[in-house]
Amino acid sequence: TGKSLADKVKKIKPYVFIVYASTDGSVNSTTTAISVKPPQYNPNTVYKVGDKLTINGVVGVVFDVDASGEHGSVLSAMSVLCDWEDAMIWCNSLGENWNLPSMGDLYIIYESKDVVDYALYKIGYNRFLNQGYWSREEVKDVYAFTLNIFDGIMSQCPKWNKQLARAVCRF
Repeated sequence: TGKSLADKVKKIKPYVFIVYASTDGSVNSTTTAISVKPPQYNPNTVYKVGDKLTINGVVGVVFDVDASGEHGSVLSAMSVLCDWEDAMIWCNSLGENWNLPSMGDLYIIYESKDVVDYALYKIGYNRFLNQGYWSREEVKDVYAFTLNIFDGIMSQCPKWNKQLARAVCRF
């Protein structure tokens, strides 16, 4: 009846809302209380490398933090084996700000691999494998850089090859 979404939703306490709407979208006296899960990232929390962190519903492990510990980067706990294009699509499907890591990200992960690898194990996800991990950095049109997290060796790999991928997100 011309009401905006804001007119149909009333916040009654943090993360709990009452929605005034019928099945046809009109506003009426029928109410439904819904609870929305709060975001896992808290900007007032101090994080360290190896901490579990969920962003946009994606579970990950912190692999880099600034001096304050409030900002840094998280690596997805889940990994996939796929070609480069599918890796890009998969990362983007995880939500806003999730991407394939840069080579710089991969080297930071390599430097903290023991802590991050143990954190992955502790939260029940696959540990690092002795194989290349895709970066978002391309070499010409048919190659992209990979980094083996075990030995730190960078390679140029044809994009159609299957390599491992994990996504990164800044917080």
